[in-house]
Amino acid sequence: MNISGKVAAIQFDGDIVRVALVKTGGKRPKLLEFHTARAEAVDEESSRDALVSVTRELLHGLSTRPTMITLCISNRWSVARQITIPFRGRRVADAVPGALEPHMAFPIEELLIDHLILRESGGETEVLAVCLRREIVEDQLAILEETGHVIEGVGLDILGATALWQSQAPPVFGAHALLHVGEHGTALVGLIDKKLVYIRSLDVSRQALQDAPAAAAQVIKNELRAFEINHNESESLDFLVLTGVAENQRIRDALEPELGLSLSIDDLSSAVADVGVVDGERNEWISPVGVAFASAGSAISLNFLEQARSAKAMWRGLSRHFVATIALALVGIGAYLAYCFVDYRNNMNTLDRVSERIWEEFSVTFPESRRAAQRPAGDIGGFKTYELMLEEVEIESELSQAISVERLSKPTLLDILSELAQKIPEDQIAITNLSVTTVSATKKIEITVTGTVKDSTKFTEFLQGLETSSVFDVDLGRVKRTSSGGKETFSIIATR
Repeated sequence: MNISGKVAAIQFDGDIVRVALVKTGGKRPKLLEFHTARAEAVDEESSRDALVSVTRELLHGLSTRPTMITLCISNRWSVARQITIPFRGRRVADAVPGALEPHMAFPIEELLIDHLILRESGGETEVLAVCLRREIVEDQLAILEETGHVIEGVGLDILGATALWQSQAPPVFGAHALLHVGEHGTALVGLIDKKLVYIRSLDVSRQALQDAPAAAAQVIKNELRAFEINHNESESLDFLVLTGVAENQRIRDALEPELGLSLSIDDLSSAVADVGVVDGERNEWISPVGVAFASAGSAISLNFLEQARSAKAMWRGLSRHFVATIALALVGIGAYLAYCFVDYRNNMNTLDRVSERIWEEFSVTFPESRRAAQRPAGDIGGFKTYELMLEEVEIESELSQAISVERLSKPTLLDILSELAQKIPEDQIAITNLSVTTVSATKKIEITVTGTVKDSTKFTEFLQGLETSSVFDVDLGRVKRTSSGGKETFSIIATR
């Protein structure tokens, strides 16, 4: 299911910024605009300001205001692992980080994690966990926030490219694989039917594949063998799709005999409508276009935004409490020293030093306060500054307490769309309306889904799939089905 809208996807590649504006809602995304610019900086310190300035100019330069803005993250900052959780149900999401930790070279705290459920059997759940480097994502989000725009999604480039390929490929069953070749490396994506089950990064750049295809073939062969062993499918892998490179007989001659597979070199730009608006290399805009397309409802789309925001908010609250505690301790020390001196002249000199120190601490701790612009007149001993500091600490404490953990844990519209996209039987059920409201009495989210049914059997399967959802709970007593003039409609109400 692909939701109609105009989605802007932003990609940072070193000092280059790319922005693609995409119309979604059809079988193929429509590329409305694509802009790219380099952030010119005189030194490393000014590079961030240059990125903010260029990004702001590109977004403001769009001829149409986007309905949603999403961030496109490169696969080189990601890692994926398949893990097994020893139970089923809603608790699986909470258990993924702990189960993943022994398999990672990085501390879990340095990663943003999302997952796809592969299968449930025997009381266990197999999931594909995908992780992004937290530092990279938060730095890029901070740049976007400084432009004054609201970001509503964080997507992975290879998942967007896979969604583009699926949109134009004929139905494929069994195990198959895609090799997305990029400037900095290659990603192997394994699928069974339409479900994403495997992701691995290969140290093979586009240039390396073109210069030494025989050496690259051996690396690819080893990873394909690992994919087949890991999933033990009854049908062996019999074809491979290569994207990100132009048709090249030298690459084909090197890979097909070594891999023993039929090789298809696909141009993903054929999955995009109106590419004539773009000047330049198509490999530059495929990634942001794919992420924009996937964010509108692809079944394999992941979104790391809520985790990044919730972690940032919690850390900001803790850090401000810590700073406030240190500031109060310094004030107490200063006041104690001020009252310990008996001699008037020495006392005045000490008070001047203490008050200066308190004012410095106030200015550093609360640089954004309008009262930090000028020290109060007659601030003997820093007592007026001390009162200002107490007031600022109280304001910061109220702001940190206003963060609602319940609100951060609520599913986003993208979470709801992704869940429905995974559960709905293709071409048998059509959703005509989707509304999300908050019930004031219970403070719960209420999701109302209405649509039409072509096959009653598929509707029963759809309803059973929703009952197992970890995103919301379906109220079976409020499910309504009506039939009029040969047309069957339904209404489902779910809560979270």
